[in-house]
Amino acid sequence: MLKRTAITLLASGLLFGCNDDDATVDIPKQPEQPQIPETPETRTTDVTIISANLWLSLSQNLSGGSDFHRAIEEFKHANADILLLSEASGITARIAEALNMYYWQGYDANTTTGIVSRYPIKSVLNAEKNTEAENNNTGGIGVVVDINGRDVVLWVNHLDYTHYHVYDARGGDGVTWQARNNCQPLSDSSELEALNQQSQRPAQAQFMLNQLTPYQTQQTATFIGGDFNEASGLDWTADTANMFDHRGTIHDFLTHRLIRNAGYVDSYRVLYPNPVTHPGITWPFHADDSWTRGTSYQTECGRGLDDRDRIDFIYHAPVDGVELLNASVIGPRPTTYFDSPHGEDNTYTWGDPHSGLMVNELGEPTYGERDFVSDHLWYKTTYRLKTTSEAPTSTSLDLNPAFSDVTLAADGDNLVISFTLGNWPLWDEALDYQLVIAGDSTSSRTLGWQNQPLSSQPDNTRMTVTVPPEVLAKLKQEAPLHHGLQLRTVARIHGWWKQFAVKTISIEEIEHVINIPDAAPSTQLAIADADHLDSGMPITLQWQNGTTHPSQWIAIYPEGQVSGASWGWVYARDDLSPADSLSLWQSVPAQGVTEGNTQLPSLGTLLAQRGHTAQSGDRFQISLVATDSISDIQAFQIVTVK
Repeated sequence: MLKRTAITLLASGLLFGCNDDDATVDIPKQPEQPQIPETPETRTTDVTIISANLWLSLSQNLSGGSDFHRAIEEFKHANADILLLSEASGITARIAEALNMYYWQGYDANTTTGIVSRYPIKSVLNAEKNTEAENNNTGGIGVVVDINGRDVVLWVNHLDYTHYHVYDARGGDGVTWQARNNCQPLSDSSELEALNQQSQRPAQAQFMLNQLTPYQTQQTATFIGGDFNEASGLDWTADTANMFDHRGTIHDFLTHRLIRNAGYVDSYRVLYPNPVTHPGITWPFHADDSWTRGTSYQTECGRGLDDRDRIDFIYHAPVDGVELLNASVIGPRPTTYFDSPHGEDNTYTWGDPHSGLMVNELGEPTYGERDFVSDHLWYKTTYRLKTTSEAPTSTSLDLNPAFSDVTLAADGDNLVISFTLGNWPLWDEALDYQLVIAGDSTSSRTLGWQNQPLSSQPDNTRMTVTVPPEVLAKLKQEAPLHHGLQLRTVARIHGWWKQFAVKTISIEEIEHVINIPDAAPSTQLAIADADHLDSGMPITLQWQNGTTHPSQWIAIYPEGQVSGASWGWVYARDDLSPADSLSLWQSVPAQGVTEGNTQLPSLGTLLAQRGHTAQSGDRFQISLVATDSISDIQAFQIVTVK
């Protein structure tokens, strides 16, 4: 029997701050003077900061559960006060809601970085849409927070990942990601410097330093973190010249040199100055995530390379009243799932401290192979700050849109959600905003389960959305992933659906109003001759209970490496033949096919499009994916090349 009760939910806490004022907030253009009372009392506040790369916005779910919820548990376990997030495209607002914290994720057209803070945000350093090429999209964002009466500046980076010239120093190519001829390393510092200047990283770092200069002049406590996509010269020293396939190279990489020369301190190297005993590796810690395991490296180098480096950092300004207490790496050890291609790991004794949800009382990580949610290890520091109050003395800025006055009701088998949507000072007329219904772990790679356009800027507008039973059923169909239904406002930015306002409605709240229908039948996928597939012959493939989403596609990955760019792909079409061109197979159809029986081009043809080949005995995962996000795999089958 359907329940007919209507309930009212509390207003969303997903504000920049818990500020009830509706007045427009002016964004400071210049930094205010740090708050220093005339007769400050002696107080201290311990603050834990985490620099976390979220690996494709926590969309991988390789261990079978929700990486999003597992990440939230990691942050809670760490007692994090500040999160400096990279590869966070679209999900900063969701993390802030789950942790009941303040947040800033840049102007609406910015992606990849986010700041989440337990302390109120007084001002932001770059709210306007940037035109500077060095900071567009993947540059950095900054805020000033009030930590118990003390102004503190936070900045997070996700610097340019291209021109990754630590590969050139090892015998690879940082532009093509392939091996150099004869695996010849580039060890000359002047040549490495010239190559590195071709990336955006030095310019992005200089942009940041320019933004921070006024605060540095005023001796404001400042913390810089993120994914720098560049190693540090403090790690590529004479002592490490023959470790990690450095191939004798000693080089002080430019981006970090700029930051250190500006007066900022590498926190990990303050506590652990010896890179031989404490390398502090953050990427890659799993061999499958290395970019040096392809054919060219096997041909030119005879093996994959050891490309483990420390590329995630937290810097601080060495000002009065800032004491670094401790630091640790969150996640597995970088030796557990990286197979040491040079065979030298057992000759070293590394003492890097580890912490995390699956680290035992002896400090030893116990993470399974893909239990950790990122391909980067995270970096955690705790500082003791001199402060002037027992609590913040400022009210947080409120620059983010929010849902409020949310109510639920049943209309037959439908769930009716009513709410008010407002407070959107950074609305960008150039963006195509959407109102979305999704699961609370639905990837920001995909739009969601149900959507409608937001054609005009909401101004405390009362709205209603009707959710049909087939959408509600997805909560049971994807039960391991979701804790509830989520209202989202989004826009597509650089391939990601950035979320601006979110409101999670728990399964319990929904079931108080209406019965959630049982899950639809599971998707089935069958591939002929899967255990001895001829890589030169068409692939015969059938599926049932698929989706009508036009972007339903078929992805090919090496077994156990379902991440990043696929090794081959086509849309799940049943109206083409193996003789048709890949350009036709990769043309999006009008809609997806729920049941299909088709022959695809051969495995060899599909792999060749991205420079890969198949050898006898190779095993691949062929997946049917519901949307354009690999996290939406409906079904898959492992095939073995005969």
